[in-house]
Amino acid sequence: MAGMGPPPNPNRRRRNADTFTGVRRRQCVSCGSLRDADGRACPACGAPDSSQPTTDSVRDTSLGTPVREIPELPNPKRWLSATREWWAAWCHSAQVAHFEPSDWEVLKNLLPLVDAMHREQDAMRKARIFEIVFRAERALGGTHMERLRGRVGSVSDGGASAAAAAANSGPEATPDNVAVLAEYREMLAQEG
Repeated sequence: MAGMGPPPNPNRRRRNADTFTGVRRRQCVSCGSLRDADGRACPACGAPDSSQPTTDSVRDTSLGTPVREIPELPNPKRWLSATREWWAAWCHSAQVAHFEPSDWEVLKNLLPLVDAMHREQDAMRKARIFEIVFRAERALGGTHMERLRGRVGSVSDGGASAAAAAANSGPEATPDNVAVLAEYREMLAQEG
């Protein structure tokens, strides 16, 4: 009879488990010891966590090197407003905490292509330019899946505060057939 078979083994283990532990480590600026990157004070010396990246500057968390500035948009008046918005979106994204100068050079080299894409009227040419820009952005972690693969977290809590505002706005703001992700996150946090 189809569908019948041995019961599942309760001790079965997945073979494709993720080897990433999920615990991020940072080097303490004061004493140099490794500690969890949870925003709390260093357990060895008690120094506050001053290595949290901001939107204006980025700290290399792997080596504890000095703060690197996010470069300004070259020739801002030259570009369309959509291109300037594209640059600002990259400057405020989570992956810039890991950017090296060569990554910023790639973005600077993409500026003319992004601007040409926004200026292009022909749909086929625009699609070809978009494909080139998309490939380069994907290599820098510009898509959701690439950020998941690279395990890049969010630098700002803009998404979390927007979700909390949506959850607190009342039942009339959220339709019945839409799940509020903040509620599920709270449930998972209470279980774990």
